[in-house]
Amino acid sequence: MTLVELTVSMSMLTTVSVIFLTALASVQRGVERQTDRTTTNDQIRLALQQLDHEIRSGNLLYDPQNETPDPSNDVVPNQSLRIYTQANADIRQQWRAPVEAVGHELAR
Repeated sequence: MTLVELTVSMSMLTTVSVIFLTALASVQRGVERQTDRTTTNDQIRLALQQLDHEIRSGNLLYDPQNETPDPSNDVVPNQSLRIYTQANADIRQQWRAPVEAVGHELAR
């Protein structure tokens, strides 16, 4: 094998390796994004199931429009739901959508 043949074969191997590793990195990033998305969906589903369970077992539901504003705890009228339920016994739960994160998180 001559030096020219060796150089050409090494160049081809390097090019193929770079293409393969670039594709591999791209697939890995896609898998990570999908895993994050799946985890987020699971957390949302569990939170909504818990909220559904507590609301369905509710003995006393407070009108969100009549909530007393409490800026220190992000309690704003029409953006919080206070319930007294059999599911949480003597604990009063308050679910709210914080003002700065409406549509992004549900705080408890």
